[in-house]
Amino acid sequence: MKEDILGIRDYDGVEVVLEKSVWHGKILHPALGHPEVRDYLDEIKLTVQSPEAVYASGGKGLCQHRLYCPIS
Repeated sequence: MKEDILGIRDYDGVEVVLEKSVWHGKILHPALGHPEVRDYLDEIKLTVQSPEAVYASGGKGLCQHRLYCPIS
């Protein structure tokens, strides 16, 4: 059974899910992840829901969105 750390809708109403296995296995992985974001889950949620700016870019046939929100 999958456990979710985060289950929200983004700024455009698209469902965004962050599974516990991804949070621990990829984001917080000490060598390959980004453990520096450990304390910023609330800010990540805010950024997905209400970013200051959204930039779309098409690379390799995909549309990618970059969301930005200041961290104080």
